Amino acid sequence: MVLDSFMAEGGEYKQISVKPGVFKSDSLQNIILSDGSKLSADQYVFACGSWLAKLFPEVLGELIKPTRQSVYYFGTPAGDRRFLEDRLPVWVDFGERIFYGIPGDGRRGFKMADDTRGEPIEPTSDERKPSHEGFEVARKYIEFRFPGFKGARC
Repeated sequence: MVLDSFMAEGGEYKQISVKPGVFKSDSLQNIILSDGSKLSADQYVFACGSWLAKLFPEVLGELIKPTRQSVYYFGTPAGDRRFLEDRLPVWVDFGERIFYGIPGDGRRGFKMADDTRGEPIEPTSDERKPSHEGFEVARKYIEFRFPGFKGARC
């Protein structure tokens, strides 16, 4: 939906790799796209998650250290609309562990993640499958927080 709105306003979308271009007076002058072209703008937004420190090592150094946080999608109970996005907000629980969730939309499941810092990872090459232990923690939590998900498929 965000992409559709952006393009309806005249935005251009490219799914392409980028790297920082020239810095001048502590300001990024352009970015270099993997097709060889350059893009200049007044401001840039880099939403690259675990790869941000790799993209800007001279600026971030060791400030960002990617760790494992697993995401799970649970099937919403058949016919139960309580867990769809028009009925339930995005939520976060800052308890002993940090869990958050995004309600289902009828096409995908109910997203739930344990965002508690895990072991360090290399985001490009490390195995990205959730562990059985992590899955059991997530299942126990979702059944506690939302009893309607007892036994839900993941």
